[in-house]
Amino acid sequence: MDKENSLTRSKKTVSSLADILLKEGVNTLLPGSSLVYEVGKLAVQHGKQYFTDRTEQRLYDFHMGIVQGEANDEANLESILKKPFNLDEYHAVLNACVQDIENEKTEIYSDLMKSLMVKEITTKHRRFFITVTKQLTFTEIELIRNLYINANYDLMTVGGTSQQVTSMLTSQEVLTDITIRTLVSYGLVTDDRKDMTSLGKLYAEVLFEENKLTPKSINRQEYTKINVAILNYMISDKIHDQVSHHLQESLWGHGVKSSILALNGRSVRQAPLLFNAGVLILSDVEYDEKHFDKRAIAKFASKVPIFPLNIKPNEVNVSALGLKDPIDLREKEPDQVRKEIYELVDGIFKR
Repeated sequence: MDKENSLTRSKKTVSSLADILLKEGVNTLLPGSSLVYEVGKLAVQHGKQYFTDRTEQRLYDFHMGIVQGEANDEANLESILKKPFNLDEYHAVLNACVQDIENEKTEIYSDLMKSLMVKEITTKHRRFFITVTKQLTFTEIELIRNLYINANYDLMTVGGTSQQVTSMLTSQEVLTDITIRTLVSYGLVTDDRKDMTSLGKLYAEVLFEENKLTPKSINRQEYTKINVAILNYMISDKIHDQVSHHLQESLWGHGVKSSILALNGRSVRQAPLLFNAGVLILSDVEYDEKHFDKRAIAKFASKVPIFPLNIKPNEVNVSALGLKDPIDLREKEPDQVRKEIYELVDGIFKR
């Protein structure tokens, strides 16, 4: 199917009547009534062709969207192709898709139709979801998706899932507030704007495939429930602090929370309850023996694994503390040290 004209007409966002007439092959027109007549006639022709092209493209994209996810699985593809469906529902979804002014919603209509074909959904819910999908904008539907993900996954935030959802639903930005009010009016968000309703959650599960309801689908990281203590006994030292922060950032990128601290006899009592592992940063400096509490480090190491991270070769004696095998940094330049730390952490999580 030749889509050149279709793409030209539907994807360009700014044009003029002169541009349109030129595309229809008209280079010169005499002024006066003939000009008005020709402009009207050719604009009508262009408009008809635009709607024909757009409808053809929508029909193609809609049906491809239903089957393309199964392209690599012959059995699933055959199952989808032979799946019986309600013609009234099919026509209702297809008609809504073709008439919708938002191209972005085509994929959503495809996913909705696929769900109506393969999922067990009550009749009243099926009709409601078709109607709601037609009425909601792409932005409103995307908010539903984001709310669902935030309600089901801890995305490395303070307060966890409940705080994530509350934060989204209490936005004071005008357009976002209007969007939230719309979702409340359809019963997808609770009246107090603190959570999604059970209907809203079901709607998200019907409208989106599982891979579109994960943190990865919105470029976010799920909290792994791993907490690491970064033991820095030279806080305020530039190199120690840089390495600590690089390590903290790289762990965060893998869904790991961490805290930079210096354990002592008092804080070590709670540390094994708060952390799953520790990293002890060491360098060629003289640590204050009163501050560098080896007994606290050894006690912590008896409960969780602690890995020494040597910024530089050093003579710090930690052999009797029960630590794991040390990790030695090779790089010296700050940018290269950061890169090396990121690579070390990436390597751990790829094992």
